Amino acid sequence: QAHMIDTMHIHSMGMSAGALQTTAVSFLKSTWIASVATYSGGIPAGYTAPASADPANKFAAMIFDGGATDDVFNVDFKAASEAYKAALDADGHFTAICDHNMGHSIPVDAAPSVVKFFADNGFGQWPSPYAAGGLPSGFPTYCMH
Repeated sequence: QAHMIDTMHIHSMGMSAGALQTTAVSFLKSTWIASVATYSGGIPAGYTAPASADPANKFAAMIFDGGATDDVFNVDFKAASEAYKAALDADGHFTAICDHNMGHSIPVDAAPSVVKFFADNGFGQWPSPYAAGGLPSGFPTYCMH
């Protein structure tokens, strides 16, 4: 109402349970989500991605996992992250997966890259500006498109 929200830049980010929530939000609220970053989230075994509220909005996603030791409460977050990437890739979204191999944690070295990713991938920005050339230089080397 006060026009203080840039509706072209509504993003979601979360860690662990918050990343599972971000995964769900990316589908269920895709009518306004610009891009997302998940840290140890995704689609766990036994679950399926919800239907996208707006299949035409091909939001971009940076998907972080902590490698083989990223397993908490019997959730294999590496596999869940890979399942999320596969679901988005199959639907034509731009995705980058970042296996930082530090277990169930947030890699602080990636923070500037996530900020840039959000700034560069606004709502309706499809294809992603990274689609042609991949991730910009300076992004963590463990991140791949």
